[in-house]
Formats: sequence, structure tokens, C-alpha cells
Amino acid sequence: MGNSQLEILSGWKQIADHLRKGVRTVQRYERELGLPIRRPAGKSGGSVIATAGELDAWVTASPIREQFELAHTAINTEMLEQLRRNVKEMSRLRKETQEVRHAVSESLALLRTNICIALPDTRGPYESGRRVRADVLTFDAKKRKAH
Repeated sequence: MGNSQLEILSGWKQIADHLRKGVRTVQRYERELGLPIRRPAGKSGGSVIATAGELDAWVTASPIREQFELAHTAINTEMLEQLRRNVKEMSRLRKETQEVRHAVSESLALLRTNICIALPDTRGPYESGRRVRADVLTFDAKKRKAH
């Protein structure tokens, strides 16, 4: 995360200076085009703040970005391209994971079938219509061995 991402601009004048536009133009951008401005305590008027990173991202994604000449657009474009590559990789990994899960399920079913064939006199856990409990030893805390 670069310094521009952490830079907080306070007031219309600082925001307008950052965008190299006039205060009234920036206010119009906020009103008509959704410029990312925050107002403390959710008030509709008064003081405003914004982060340089959000403003730069808005400019990069905006249809009027050709009017702006910010030095950060190359960085934002590079970050956007990296995000696209990461999303594509995530999609590939998700598909690969689904294929592996399917293969494991098929292998498990085949293993169960082979066990039933190899041991024909054993019954599966659901053959009688109810689940068969395994024969396990129960733990009794009173029968501890003394050291």
C-alpha cells in the first residue's frame, strides 16, 4: 500500500488541489458522479474528508479520467491488472479443487466397493437400516493407572 493510499485529504480545497480541479467542480463531481467523499458523523453538509487512494481509484475507473492527469494512474492500472490476474488464478484453483474433490469422492466409493467385495461376510454400517456402532473401549477416569 503506497503513501497515497494512506494520505487523508481534509476539506474541499485539499481534495480539489489533489485532483487539480476547482472546488465547485469537485463538489459537482461528488453530487453528480459519486466522487468518494466522507462526511464526519454522516452529516449532509459541513466538513469533508477523502483518501487520496480512493480518489485516484475513482478517477481511474471514471469515464472522465481522460480529463485528469494524475501521476498515480499507471500504478492503479498495474494494481488493477494484478487484481485481474489474481481473480483468474483463483477461478482456476476453484475449478481444480472441485475436480480433485470429485476424484476423491469417486476413489472413496471405489474403495468402499472393493472392501465389500474383499470382505463379503461384513455388513456395511447402514445395511440393516440403522447405523451400526463400532466396538470401542470406553474411557473410565476412575480406573486410571497409578504411576
